[in-house]
Amino acid sequence: MTHLQCAAGLAELATKKYKCAARHFLQANVDHCDLPELLSPSNVAVFGGLCALATYDRAELQKHVISSRYFTPVGISLTKVIKIITSSFVVLSNFFWNWNRS
Repeated sequence: MTHLQCAAGLAELATKKYKCAARHFLQANVDHCDLPELLSPSNVAVFGGLCALATYDRAELQKHVISSRYFTPVGISLTKVIKIITSSFVVLSNFFWNWNRS
C-alpha cells in the first residue's frame, strides 16, 4: 500500500495537484517506503511536508502532519524543510523590501 501511496503522490505532484500529493505522501508509512529507484523516506517527508505547508490550513497541518503516526518518524526532515522555507521567505522579503525602496 505504501508504494502505491508514494507513486500516487508523485503522479499528483507532476500534475500540480499539491493538496492531493500531500495527502498521498502523508498516508505513506515511511518505515516501508524506501524505493531506491523512485524515492527515499526523506524524499517523502520533504515532498509531503512542502505540499502540506503550501496547501493545508493550520487545522489540517495539526491533524495530518504534526499528529500523523506515519509522518512523525521523519519529522526531522520536516523541520529542515520548515527552516528552508522560513529562511527563503526572509531572504525574499528583504530583497523585495530593498527593491521597493530603490
